[in-house]
Amino acid sequence: MSRPSARCLKVLMTALLAVLLAFDAAFAASIVSPTDCSIAYSDSLLVSVKLSDSATVRVTVYKEQTGSEKEVTADDGSVEKETVYSDVDASNLTVNDLAAIAAGKKTDDSGKLILLSTGSGIPDYHDEVFASSVEYSNQSAGIGFYTKKLSDVKPGLYKVVVETLDNRKEVTETVVSYTAVKEKQEEKKSIFESISQSSALKFLQNLLRGLFK
Repeated sequence: MSRPSARCLKVLMTALLAVLLAFDAAFAASIVSPTDCSIAYSDSLLVSVKLSDSATVRVTVYKEQTGSEKEVTADDGSVEKETVYSDVDASNLTVNDLAAIAAGKKTDDSGKLILLSTGSGIPDYHDEVFASSVEYSNQSAGIGFYTKKLSDVKPGLYKVVVETLDNRKEVTETVVSYTAVKEKQEEKKSIFESISQSSALKFLQNLLRGLFK
């Protein structure tokens, strides 16, 4: 590579690095855990937020729900429609599905409906508060962390929302993280292991019986 080309490449890389650093620094807060568009197999959820400078954030955790209309008979005998909400079935959601949900679009640029791996379109989600909003202030000029472990987490689709607040408690920035919590797999694994062990034991018993007949 010629010297002018190398010099141009170096300048370009320096400029690109500066842009990336400026973009990263543009957000006062970032969600460390749960990682955006992640899948967890646990009955607890660790929420961790990193603050790059002195700032105040409001952290809220939602469990996403979908609504369906059902007919309800009122006391006077009239039939009315009301929306009934239920938790999202996250058992079949993939990382790509979560990325599509996080993008916040139902159609692509050509207007075509975006489908999840389940074959359905992205529904309208209802935010049901799972963990009430908590405000946290990082008083130092350096990096600070807000961390909380949430227990009794059931399978479903969860959304962590972190809002950066100014001195008037108005939102200046918002970052979001989606995670799908699924049933633990250890129990299923232990069942298969026990079946395998019992089968091996029966095989060994039958073998010994055959030898000593």
